[in-house]
Amino acid sequence: MVICSIFVNMKVIGLIILHYGKEYLQAAIGSIYPVVDEIIVLYTPTPSHGNRTDLRCPDHFEELYYEAMINHGAKVLFEHQSFENEGAQRDYGRNLCIHRGADIIVVADADEVSDTEILGGLIKDAYDNPVAKLKVWMRHFYRSFGWCCLDNDRQERIYNVHAPVKSERVADVAEPFVYHMGYAQSVKITQYKIDIHGHKPEWRTDINWFEDKFLNYVPGETKDVHPVVPGMWNPKTFDRSKMPQLLLDHPYYKLPIIR
Repeated sequence: MVICSIFVNMKVIGLIILHYGKEYLQAAIGSIYPVVDEIIVLYTPTPSHGNRTDLRCPDHFEELYYEAMINHGAKVLFEHQSFENEGAQRDYGRNLCIHRGADIIVVADADEVSDTEILGGLIKDAYDNPVAKLKVWMRHFYRSFGWCCLDNDRQERIYNVHAPVKSERVADVAEPFVYHMGYAQSVKITQYKIDIHGHKPEWRTDINWFEDKFLNYVPGETKDVHPVVPGMWNPKTFDRSKMPQLLLDHPYYKLPIIR
């Protein structure tokens, strides 16, 4: 697969806001690297997701910086700032992208790995047929690379900064092309994530999600695993060999359950 790294007549900047996420950060950056001109990694040492915790973040700054820069240093700008909330962090990052001349901004979380070829096509589409927000469809992996969940929600991930402010549409792709690994992380990261999660006030009260649905998860048997919305996620088997190469090479790839 050959992908042009620089699009003619437009500047594309990737934006990753970061507090924790070393387990997939290198793959997340690698998946957008060939189709952007620059990548801004905007790190905050304290949680900006809406809640504080007494738990210490399992990911240290030095580890995150290493994962972001190794193999990618030529395009990555790593910025260290403190933010009290995620909105402020994202707004600062977006304004920084615009200040650096972005026509298109591609947003990726540290636990999201894209199919690079599809992403490249959508970047061109977002420029040729401009809307302010292009929404994408994701697969949500659960406790392993062999089980994933789907829902109908689409997430804003590609922005044309020159388009009318309120314009948006859903990306025209037949299958989800973003692999969300947020619930296919280690137990220690997931426990920390729960404590600082922006949706923590909405966390399900009908069950002990962490005990019942995460720690005691049995592939093929445990259902209804979404932490906020009952009945939304039921893990289905997934052919892990169809994942992007960056995930085929990941140390968690063969694990039946990620611990």
